[in-house]
Amino acid sequence: MFLASAIRQFLESLQQSDFSRNTIKSYDHHLRRFWEFAQVLDTSEIDQEVIQKYTKYLSKQSLKKSSQNHHLIALRGLLQYLESSSIPALGAKFVELPGLPVKDAKIIDSETLRQVVEAPDTTKKSGLRDRSLLEVLFCYYARVSEIVSLNREDLDLEGQTLNGKHLSDAATISLETYLKSRKDTFSPLFIRFQGTISLENSGESMRLTDRSIERIVKKYAQMSNLVGITPESFRKSTRDLAYLEVFSQT
Repeated sequence: MFLASAIRQFLESLQQSDFSRNTIKSYDHHLRRFWEFAQVLDTSEIDQEVIQKYTKYLSKQSLKKSSQNHHLIALRGLLQYLESSSIPALGAKFVELPGLPVKDAKIIDSETLRQVVEAPDTTKKSGLRDRSLLEVLFCYYARVSEIVSLNREDLDLEGQTLNGKHLSDAATISLETYLKSRKDTFSPLFIRFQGTISLENSGESMRLTDRSIERIVKKYAQMSNLVGITPESFRKSTRDLAYLEVFSQT
């Protein structure tokens, strides 16, 4: 596939997955830079040598390590999309990020919240679940035990409520997309996709546990170079930073 066409389709997929306008604009800028540097016509021409030269090129520009990371994260996202679409290209695993100083994020700013919420790969079913889970965790202002106990019947997409509490537009859209990707009739709202499938008791054993949610939060926090982050940390930050106002811009 032509690289320019692949980038356009990838950006369109981000829009369909409810990524913010700012994020899509940023990805567009970063990938345009890669396209201009790489000088390749087809996605199949992207190899390790091209990636290594691009990484070296970024390191020589007047860019902070975090900015270099953002360029490479966008490229990795493109390659993940191509892989999931069975389009010939180098695997995303070959795009390595430069080291960044680890940040202690006891207090999380709005931009960091955006990065963490939008970190899941929504071309995958597990990514759709994780994205919707993070959206709910932040805007729902609830403890993990409450999130774990949520069922499908608690969700009112038309009324934008979950167990009677208001949901943000982003959370509502993410939940709708996630549930459409599921082919089961299990009652739990958030389920696991690995391990033995059990049909008993409306799929109760498929429900994510407290520990599972903690691991999911930790995974995407680490992708943003954050340590010591738990669901409770985000719950507190949601209160302090008025999450709903932050994400009303998306």
